[in-house]
Amino acid sequence: MGNSFVNCTVLIYDKDKNQIASGRIMKHNESEDTVCVSVFDSLANHDECELFILTAGSPFVCHGIINRDSSEPNIKLVEMEERENRRETRYRIDNTAAIEHLNFDQTAYPLHTPLEVDLKNISKSGVRFRTRYNALLTGTDFSLKMKIGGGERRMFAYVVYREDDERNASEFGCKFVTNERLSYA
Repeated sequence: MGNSFVNCTVLIYDKDKNQIASGRIMKHNESEDTVCVSVFDSLANHDECELFILTAGSPFVCHGIINRDSSEPNIKLVEMEERENRRETRYRIDNTAAIEHLNFDQTAYPLHTPLEVDLKNISKSGVRFRTRYNALLTGTDFSLKMKIGGGERRMFAYVVYREDDERNASEFGCKFVTNERLSYA
């Protein structure tokens, strides 16, 4: 894969429970594409899993084959197959996050008070969240600080669509972007 995932936050999807365990990648053997994760014990009854790895750049989604037979239990990373005319897998996540910066003309401007949002789901290419603040318009760029697995991760995204409901709340579908195109005010 060519990326070191050591210390990256990892979300591991448990298909049986339809839940996500979160932790950190403790070791990454790049030549064998294996990782050791801090939440390995929660995978005791599984042979395979889906991993969502949050890196400093783009997130990665991998299929994992669990190996308990080695001296150090690990997960073999296998690239997910590209499926024609299908969207990326979305993983349900019940967590909060905060929008800290709004971006205009490639410059990120900090908000005096971050906007708290409730995360609904996350995928390799984006995130969906709900908030009572409806100030974001389609196309708005922002930075989103997520607290996941005992750590924090800042991702950059823009609003692709917005749905308002009758309870004065809005849901936003957003696509991740790289932060290379931004400077901070």
